[in-house]
Amino acid sequence: MAIQNFGVTAFSLKAPPRWNVNGDGLDSLIVEMHGAASALSAYLSTLTKYSGHSGDSNMRLSDWDNDNDRQWPTVTLRYIGCRGGFTANRVKPTQDTTLQSASYSQQSGESGVTIDLQYYTGSSHAGAIASSPTSYPTAVTPSQSPQFHSASIRTRNFILGQSNVMSYFTQTTVTTHSSEELVPDVWYRTTTTRTYILIPNA
Repeated sequence: MAIQNFGVTAFSLKAPPRWNVNGDGLDSLIVEMHGAASALSAYLSTLTKYSGHSGDSNMRLSDWDNDNDRQWPTVTLRYIGCRGGFTANRVKPTQDTTLQSASYSQQSGESGVTIDLQYYTGSSHAGAIASSPTSYPTAVTPSQSPQFHSASIRTRNFILGQSNVMSYFTQTTVTTHSSEELVPDVWYRTTTTRTYILIPNA
């Protein structure tokens, strides 16, 4: 026997939307729609992946399913995005320390020196949820400057103590950027990293 539905059969909001605001990434929104089984196919045909939510176009439809109730099915819509729009410093900034290496070599006549240096250095990281893959946040100056760890030293005709090794290198900072697509053509996680490094003196 065919299922018959009487009265209002169109899909409508079943319960208030449920938000989950994620301070370090994308927000999520769950919307439950309720309607007659006879209207289910037509309603599902109106859904388009990554279409905007009617109440906040910054939230995009990521996936959906239904509970297959034979008379009054519920369709659960899941949205992801950035509630209210772009927030520059949404991703918490961090700092860390890593072990890096650098090499110096100079030969002059009968004398020369080769240094393979390892040193601890600081990096700072800033992230954002951005609407462009090139909208990068600004990272602060790293808190940890380069510190000597160890070195392999080879010299000819003079003695070089470890306390003098760092003088053969100059401290500078390098800045790198990266981006990750979270919602195609809509939202990206962008990251800026600043790192202290040592480069060999000319």
